[in-house]
Amino acid sequence: MLRPATRAAALATALVAFAPRAATAAFHVAVIDEVATSVAGDPSQQFVEIRMLAASQNQVKNSVLAAFDARGTYAGDVLVVPGDLGGSGVRWLMATRALQDRQGIAADFTFEPGLLPLEDGMICWGAPGDALPADPGSWDHSDFTEYVDCVAYGRFCGSAPGGVPVPATPADHSLTRTAAGPFTDQAFQCSETLTPTSSADPAGLQIAGAPCVSVPAVPCFTALPGGTPLRTDCYGEWLVSGAAGTAPVVACPATDPGCHVGQARDCLFRAQFCFALYRGRCAAAPITSFRLRGRQKDDIDRENALAVLEAVNRLGVEGSAGSVDLPSISGLACTAPFDLVVPLERRGSSLRGGVRRFRAVTVTRRKRDSDRLKLVCVP
Repeated sequence: MLRPATRAAALATALVAFAPRAATAAFHVAVIDEVATSVAGDPSQQFVEIRMLAASQNQVKNSVLAAFDARGTYAGDVLVVPGDLGGSGVRWLMATRALQDRQGIAADFTFEPGLLPLEDGMICWGAPGDALPADPGSWDHSDFTEYVDCVAYGRFCGSAPGGVPVPATPADHSLTRTAAGPFTDQAFQCSETLTPTSSADPAGLQIAGAPCVSVPAVPCFTALPGGTPLRTDCYGEWLVSGAAGTAPVVACPATDPGCHVGQARDCLFRAQFCFALYRGRCAAAPITSFRLRGRQKDDIDRENALAVLEAVNRLGVEGSAGSVDLPSISGLACTAPFDLVVPLERRGSSLRGGVRRFRAVTVTRRKRDSDRLKLVCVP
């Protein structure tokens, strides 16, 4: 499983901007527990259930339920919670009026339909605040590190604090948490039975949903061909957010706050690897394995390599060091997006551009495709 953005101490400096907030107040010790964005094909029936992990986590007035689209862009507030909880249950519910009326359950708070991303996106709930949720007008709702918990799902391409998005949608079934702890998308699984439960109606409901179907990742970014020969140059390709052309070199400009993170101004690139992007003169061939080549000179290189290999490993079977066997890929297949870190070079008090290089080899039964990638962090 890909770890959250704070996956290793070696990355802490570069990723400090993405570290989730500590749980300190009388609403923080809670998690998103279940999400549904439609029932029986009706997107007006939606709900988000929160589960308290400790007693007295009921001071939720002014906390925010927010939506982010499939690119990770803040889409707006779904609900600014208008009051505190009066019930004694460990779960509480935000839901549309249509779900309450048609399913016969009383939610604790009501929001308008159509605001939750239906199949692909991310929702976050919470607020900053040391004791009570901060005034909603006092903080940036597009910054997911300010929330108590988030869950990304479906074909989500943005950065998510919970790691790899849930490979399913909450449409016509629900996404249900199976383990405690915030910001852990892989702790969710698709459930064919929806079970909304509220503090006002602690008995809850069981609603029959549609069968669950796994949702594969899709190409999210610009594909970067690795070069000649063209007849094999589609077996595997790097895709990187922010790529300006087709050359396998991507830079994070000094003026781009989207890829410079933390006070150290190191760079974070969102990337993925796709197989079988057949086009033009490139002939189809069954993919058999993936190999990541190149010397790993420090902890950053090792963490980056781990991020790539963990992502590819979800498509196949872990092989020998630096390789993954891919016995079942015969058509387009992409990893979920992952983050690659490129720190600036520090020489005394001066900063220089940082560079990290990657080389992937995609192997078929008879041929192979070598793809290089150069990432540049501009100070």
